[in-house]
Order: sequence, then structure tokens, then C-alpha cells
Amino acid sequence: MEISRRSVATGLAWAVPAVAASTAAPAMAASSCAGYTAGKPLPASAFTLTYLRITNETLGRLSNKQVALDFDFRLSDEAAACGVRTGSVSSTSNGGTSRIALNNGKTYNATNGLAVPANGSVGRTDGTCRLGLDRTEACGTTGQSPYSVAGSTGASSTAVTAISLYRSITVSGYGTTVVYLNATGVGTNLSVSAAPLI
Repeated sequence: MEISRRSVATGLAWAVPAVAASTAAPAMAASSCAGYTAGKPLPASAFTLTYLRITNETLGRLSNKQVALDFDFRLSDEAAACGVRTGSVSSTSNGGTSRIALNNGKTYNATNGLAVPANGSVGRTDGTCRLGLDRTEACGTTGQSPYSVAGSTGASSTAVTAISLYRSITVSGYGTTVVYLNATGVGTNLSVSAAPLI
């Protein structure tokens, strides 16, 4: 049977969209990994905060009330899907200012106090982090002296209700990423972003 030119043209018209559809998915996948380039900082979405505990400490007659912040984080599923799998990760608070919100409606810049760098190995759980946290790879504790309670002889009634903890995070093979580990409600609604929550 002889195939007409019209039949061939019709077949091609149906074939072209099928080819286009098959190439669209890889292109979309590549675009989501556009920020994952060796030697350059990772996007904030490369990190997932697993824990952030805020403790308003009682300091007796000291003029500044301190806040203790314990945090744990790991590489996100997106980072793993984009090939960030092995190496080491470290975190410091150098060069940036954290922010806190109080239950009296005030917001302060928080002066970084004693900072313990967060160190871990990407791809395994760091044994120094809190137990039971899924795939936590870096953790640390930092002390803040964010607001004055001059004359206080005990605990202040004003408590921290939200925190934007500044961190500079470096993963081996990539540049240093500046992120904020954000939490509201004293350790709930955890997130990581490139900008302060408050």
C-alpha cells in the first residue's frame, strides 16, 4: 500500500509534541539545581533546620538577660537530589547579627555571645547532636545577651518568642552560605531562609 504525503505529514505532526514532552522534564529538573555549583555558595534551600531550642536563662543580678540557643540542621532532600552528598559542613555566627522578638512586642538585634561552631559530616549523623533527630549533620550552641534587665534579681517576665539566628555555613566543595535559622513559638515552625524572619 502506498503512503501518501498527507499521511506522513499527519504522523509528524503528532510525533513532534511527544519529543518536546520527553525533553521538558530533564530541563525542569536541571533548573531546580541551578544554584548548586561547585565552589559557589549553596542556596538556603540546601539546608533543613531540625531543631532550635530557645532558653531564657535566669541570671540573678547580671545586667543583661541571656538567651541560650541550641540548634541542629542537615542538608535538605533537594541538596541531596542535586548531588551534595559527601564532605563536611561547618557553621559559625561570625560577621552577622541575630534577631529576637519578645512577648512584649519588642524586637532586638542580638549580640552574639559564646559561640560553639557547628561541625558535622555530610551524609551521616553527628554523634554530638541531639539524639533522635533524623539525619542531623551539624549542630551547635550559642549564647545571646539581647536585652537589658538592669536591676533584676531573678527571671524577667519578658520571654523570647521568635529567633532569627544568623549562621555562615560552609559545605566542603562549595562556598560559604549566609542563612538564618528561624523559629517562632519557642522552637516550633522551624525554617531556613536567606533573610531574617523578624
